Order: sequence, then C-alpha cells, then structure tokens
Amino acid sequence: VTRLARDLLYGKRDDAGRAVGASLIFGTALGVVAVVAAWWCYPHLVSEAARRPDPELLCLAFASLLGMIGGAYSALFTAQATVRRVTLLAGITAVTGTAFHVAFLYTAGVPGQFYAPLATGLTTSAAAIWLARDSGIRVRLRWDGDFAREAFRVGAASLIAGAFMQASLTTVRITLDHVGGAAHGTMLNGQYQAALTVGSRYFAVVTSGLGMYFFPRYAAAQGAAELETEIWSAASFVLRLAPPIVLGMLAVRGPLIHLLYTDRIDGAVDILGYQLAGDIAKSVAWVYAGPLVFRGDLRAFLITESIAAASLTGLSVILIHAFGLVGSGMAYAATYLLYMFV
Repeated sequence: VTRLARDLLYGKRDDAGRAVGASLIFGTALGVVAVVAAWWCYPHLVSEAARRPDPELLCLAFASLLGMIGGAYSALFTAQATVRRVTLLAGITAVTGTAFHVAFLYTAGVPGQFYAPLATGLTTSAAAIWLARDSGIRVRLRWDGDFAREAFRVGAASLIAGAFMQASLTTVRITLDHVGGAAHGTMLNGQYQAALTVGSRYFAVVTSGLGMYFFPRYAAAQGAAELETEIWSAASFVLRLAPPIVLGMLAVRGPLIHLLYTDRIDGAVDILGYQLAGDIAKSVAWVYAGPLVFRGDLRAFLITESIAAASLTGLSVILIHAFGLVGSGMAYAATYLLYMFV
C-alpha cells in the first residue's frame, strides 16, 4: 500500500503496476513455502508416524496462497481509495465464505471447514482480478528484491505485534479459567469472547476509514509538514466518527448481545461497556500508530505494541482477580488509554 500510494499520487502507473506484480510474486512465493512446509514438515511437527499431511492441512496451505493473491489486488483498491471495489470484494468474500462453510460442513462434516477457505480463496482471487480489469493499472510480474525485503520487514513486525497481543489475550483467558474454576471458567471465557467479537465488528467502521483513506496518504506524504496535516485530518475524522458510534453502541449493547448470543450472558454487556470507552482512546491511538508503520519506524511500532500487550496482560491479571469478569473490560479500557498516550 505504501508503494502504491506514492506511485498513484504522482501518476506513476507503470511503477504501480510493477508494485502489484512484485507483491503477487512475493505473496505467491510465501504461499508456495506454506504448501511445501505443510507437506514436508508435517510428519516432524505433528506425528512421526504420519507419512504425509492430511488433505485438510494442504487445503489451508493453498488457501493461504490464494489469500496472498487476493490481498495484492485488495491493496491496489485501497491505495486507489476505490470504495466500491473494496466493498464489493469484501462482500463477495463474506457471502461466498459463509456459503461455502455451510455447504461443505453440511456435505463433508467437520473436514468441510478446511475445504471452505480454499473454495473461498479461489472465488475471491478470481473476483479481485475481474474487479481490477478497469483499474487503469497494468500489472507487470517482475521480482523486486527491495520490495520483498521491505514487505518481509513490515510483515514480520506486524506478525510479532500480533503475537504479543495474542499472548496477552491467552493470558486473559487462562486467568478467567483460573478465577472461574472448573464450574464457571468456560462460561466466563465465553462472555469475554462475545464482548470482544461484537466490539471488533463495530470498530471495523473506524479502522476501514483509516486504512482505506488516511493510511495511504500517510505513506505518500512528502515531508513532516504534509504528514502532520494528514495526521490532523485523520484525528478529526476519528473524533467525529467514533463518539457517536460508541454512544450508539452503549445504548444498544444489552439488546444486541442478547440478540446475537443469549440473555444469560449479562457479563458480556458489562465488559463491552468498558471496551467501548477504551475504543475511543484506541481509535485516537491508531491515528498516531499509523505513521510508525507506513513511514517505516518499525522499532517504535513494536515498542508501543509490546507496551500495550504487557499492560493488558498485567492489568487483566490484577483486575480480574480483584473484580471478576468485569475486570477484563477495565483492563482493556486502561490499556488503550495508556496506549494512546504512549
């Protein structure tokens, strides 16, 4: 997205086509590595007695390859800020993904959940290529070593940051299991997961706006003054959009949780209230975290993400033991307030 945004801003369509081609080659190479790893490493990682991996594992590996292809075109649509194409591609992915999961689970049972991503990837990749036919960009398939190194560096930083946060969430779940015991641990975790799921869905409205429009402009900004202008524009957008969405979610969070899940998980309603408060700080923080990634300051990005993960871990353990389930929501709100200032 960084390369594409710069190239498109200055009318360098040939360079943009080479960037898309380089990302396709790089992504395909990673996908091939995933397939080979699934085939050769499976007996050593899973079972010494296994001669070859299950077909389901290979389906997931091939699905990851197709996901790289679809992702390259999705990045092009994002850099072009073509909302219609991005929305249409997301809709196709959601609809076909749901349809394939239902169909394969019904016809093949549990293994169907592994076949569905492969079918979805095939459909989404074909749709992305079709949608890109009138984008004005001619894709040029050439290996670009500089692009590959930068993509790997940014991807590795994102992967590490994601691992930090996943480890933190795992600690929260273990703590809830410990506090709830054998009788209530699963129930507490279910309520926590319900609150997280609902919160992440509505928050996508804010992240989509930042990712589709403002972050590419961060990448294309020439100089500190122009970048500062874009950051202030993004902050203004977030502060206009996030508060009314949060207030609306606060008003309907109870009926929404009960509608989507059950009326017996009032704890999720309480957690979501604290999470909504934290999401205002989180949305502002993302405005300032964006330049760290899109301007290449990955060390600072990893430092801020590790601080957030450590804060969420420590506060969750302390507050869950002190206040029970609702302590996880308190820890979330406090963490993202700290994250915003960091």
